Amino acid sequence: MKAPEDAPPDDEAEAWLARLETLRRSVDLRLDGEGRWYHEGERFTHAGLIAAFDRGIDVHPESGEPILRVGQRWCYIRADDTPLIARRIEHDDGLWLRLNTGRRVAVPAAGFESAGAHLYVQLDAARRVRLGRAAQARLGEWLEGGDDGMAVAVGGRRWPVRVIEPG
Repeated sequence: MKAPEDAPPDDEAEAWLARLETLRRSVDLRLDGEGRWYHEGERFTHAGLIAAFDRGIDVHPESGEPILRVGQRWCYIRADDTPLIARRIEHDDGLWLRLNTGRRVAVPAAGFESAGAHLYVQLDAARRVRLGRAAQARLGEWLEGGDDGMAVAVGGRRWPVRVIEPG
């Protein structure tokens, strides 16, 4: 099959892709450890913009780097910690995290990681969630110690809390 005549040659297409990558990396968007957005050092205050950006948080499917999706467009963002933050923790038929993105995800059987003053949940190889203050405080009522260490115990189930080195 012949390429369309208006298609750029491969080297020109690669140059465009390289420029696009540079543009995507040049956007100065930062998400701090508490989930607050900044652009060029200025904190966002518009609730609608914050909500839209929170919904667009994702990770690059190949590199695992934090990105922001807005419609069909996306760019890289700088996150002081993981970009995914659990705002609430819920219990019904399992233990669930309500993320800053609005998504609800199950806490996996592997449980929690304690690193310094923060708790995390590793969802998969590319996605790690930090528990926000409210979610972390809610766990207090479900924490218990045992021969195998600390665990979150609720609804007849246990999720371990492993201590790891911060960072």
